[in-house]
Amino acid sequence: MRFTIPLLALFCLPALAQQSVSRVPLTESKHAIRAFSPSGDVTLPIIRLQIEIHHSSGKNEPGDLTVIYDPTNGHYFWRFLRAQHPGDTTSFSSALESGIVAVYASPAGLLDFGVGGAVFAEAHNGRADSLDGAESAAIAEIGRRLPEFEKNGYDTSAKSGVPVALAIGMDFACPPVGDPQFSQMCGFGAKSIPSVSRVGDSWRLVVRNRWDQEVILDSNFKFVSTKRLSEPVNGGRNQ
Repeated sequence: MRFTIPLLALFCLPALAQQSVSRVPLTESKHAIRAFSPSGDVTLPIIRLQIEIHHSSGKNEPGDLTVIYDPTNGHYFWRFLRAQHPGDTTSFSSALESGIVAVYASPAGLLDFGVGGAVFAEAHNGRADSLDGAESAAIAEIGRRLPEFEKNGYDTSAKSGVPVALAIGMDFACPPVGDPQFSQMCGFGAKSIPSVSRVGDSWRLVVRNRWDQEVILDSNFKFVSTKRLSEPVNGGRNQ
């Protein structure tokens, strides 16, 4: 009996050693995205690559990792999207490059904003010395927190959702009933976020779909007000 515990520990070591994160060779690429800051528009470097997550259960989970870095203030954040099928390379970088997700860079940290039925805002204050350093830090964090991330879908922190669909109205995203372009499959959301700025202690977002709409949030990202800014452009197509 005195050998039971050491032997069990020995047999457990190979399983524990399987839990890791590895880069998929030849998948890394670097890009630049438009972002916002207290001084106006800025450009931030990002890096995307395919990674393979090896769980202690023996399951391998491929997906796309995107890391965003602010070289001025040294902050970064990351997003991992699981591959939904073999060969799936869907990337969070596409949302950044299209403007569906907007990033605001400040000395206090990075924030990213998205608009569906609600406005989602998330703050990040992780630090790195370079974009490559941020990539390494992101991979290390995923590996370190794998048991936690397996449960919550690799969210890096809690997001605050602020309902705005009712205040703005469905016509912002969907043509009204009777319109030739009406579709019952239409869902509320913004096609892009052309502007993020601070007005005093408040946040001002311009969100775009069939027209541009201003959304004001307070310093805690709670809804304050909204108003329409312009007429529909080119039948509501995003520009």
